[in-house]
Amino acid sequence: MSNPIEKTTYRYGASIVGLAVVYFIAGRLGTLLAIPPGYSTALFPASGFALFAILHYGYKIWPGILIGSFFLNCSISVFEQNTPLLNFIPMGISIGLGATGEALVGAYFLFRSSKSNDPFYQIKNIFVFICFTAGVSSLISATCGTFSVIISGLNAWSQFGEIFLTWWLGDSIGILIITPLLILSFNLPSNRFHPKLTLEGVFLVLSLTLVCKIVFTGWLGNVPYLLTFMPFPFLVWATLRFDKLGVIISILIVSIISIWDTLDGIGPFAVNNDPNASLLLVQTFLGVATSMTWVLHTDLTEKRRISDHLRKTEERLKQTEDFSLIIVTHVDLNGNWIKIPSTLCDLLGYTREELLSKNFKSITHPDDLQNNWS
Repeated sequence: MSNPIEKTTYRYGASIVGLAVVYFIAGRLGTLLAIPPGYSTALFPASGFALFAILHYGYKIWPGILIGSFFLNCSISVFEQNTPLLNFIPMGISIGLGATGEALVGAYFLFRSSKSNDPFYQIKNIFVFICFTAGVSSLISATCGTFSVIISGLNAWSQFGEIFLTWWLGDSIGILIITPLLILSFNLPSNRFHPKLTLEGVFLVLSLTLVCKIVFTGWLGNVPYLLTFMPFPFLVWATLRFDKLGVIISILIVSIISIWDTLDGIGPFAVNNDPNASLLLVQTFLGVATSMTWVLHTDLTEKRRISDHLRKTEERLKQTEDFSLIIVTHVDLNGNWIKIPSTLCDLLGYTREELLSKNFKSITHPDDLQNNWS
């Protein structure tokens, strides 16, 4: 038989390796949206996966982030830009530590302020998530990463500001989009939509895609900046009508189309000969769009939960009132039955014959009997 300690160690090691692999793959996908030399990107999915892993599995899984980040940046510097390995190692470790600190501090903010790892539990959680988990913690990775690439000679000090801002926004948007999508995906309801609602959902997806293509691809020509927020009503529609699934699909549609077309040099956010400015514009747009959607979804979820709690409380109170009324109208002072209607049998869980053979005091817990007879 295997030693339980060995099994635990094996599972822990496997989880770290798994996170490192996922981080590496997500990071490579993120570099497709990167500006030279390939470190800062419009949306960095790996930051969202890293935070989700910490929230889901705990702080102990942090080495997977460091390992994944190191090999991700090694694949960029050493194998694509021919940076000597010995020169890369300090930079790789520094960037990896920044990515790890970002996820750990981001999770700490959420745990500490809300006592929950679910940013959608209440409005307080989602504001902490947006402002601190996504906003403040990303400063750690951006600071370590920017200093690392500049000190290593890959960029000039004159580029510090734009690299830092793009790096910070890329990680922030990655957390704002990817982490909540993963959390929602792991908690999707199993029930199916009504056929009419399914048709409405298909119409919503097609309409949102069409609007995004008009706004960001320019199907109807150049779109003024004021019309770039046309997708917002559709995000609200998806959230109100389709809950988690609607939020996931709508945000993915808006994010993919807006980023892809902007990087392709088209749409209202594409600035000629200035990819950094283009990225900053689309990152700002996505930050506003996703934050608004998460706040709306959390508000609706919290109100639904409060409403369900109040309804259950009312039902319990009604049962208590019905039980007290039964004692007054159907039982004498000695506990003998005066009248046994069918509703009484349903409430107590006995047949009429069973109740006739019993005294009320004999089927009631002594503590409840004392409270009801007081």
